[in-house]
Amino acid sequence: MNILKPSKCTALLLFLAVMGMLWPGCVHLRKSFPDIKTYCLDAGPGDYAAYTGAVISVRLKPFSVVPQFADRYLTYRADEIRYESDFYHQLMASPAVMIQDQAQGWLKGSPAIAFVLPADVTANPYYLIDGKVLEFYGDYRRSDEPKAVLKMEWTVSKSDLEGVKVLFQKVYPEAISIPETSPQRLVEGWNQALVKILSEFEGDLRTLAEKPKSK
Repeated sequence: MNILKPSKCTALLLFLAVMGMLWPGCVHLRKSFPDIKTYCLDAGPGDYAAYTGAVISVRLKPFSVVPQFADRYLTYRADEIRYESDFYHQLMASPAVMIQDQAQGWLKGSPAIAFVLPADVTANPYYLIDGKVLEFYGDYRRSDEPKAVLKMEWTVSKSDLEGVKVLFQKVYPEAISIPETSPQRLVEGWNQALVKILSEFEGDLRTLAEKPKSK
């Protein structure tokens, strides 16, 4: 019969006691992380003025975003040179995809536009529309005056049998004041900025459609 000497028994009991204290602690070593929340850009239905001029057909080329704002993560501008990306608050899709989707829906409702063709359709519409996002962030440089910043460049080209000719290119900047530096308020501000940009761009398209076509 093997009998443990007192010193060995003491060491074993001490080892078991220490493990007993550590084991419950190990169960709680798993750190809990906040849930990832997602948001959707939504410009809503357009509010269009009456229009009786010529109607046009358009095709939207795939929109683009400058690299520093191309991710789904919400981006905050902390000071003149520092930006922060928020992994736990994201858009449901990339900014380019979501903004193009809203632009397409907005233009479909315009009385100045007969057809809006998808980007992958190769038919020859009269106008090609190219949208590029230049700035897309929450401006938190002043905590008492946070803003939702959205700046876009739109290029409109004529497409016909002779090729493609750029008709105009314009930058549309918006900075919407928001009541607080929360993700929810930031996205709401972006939606307001997008509505203003789409409204102004649709008005510019009307002006373009009413111009006499060169022979």
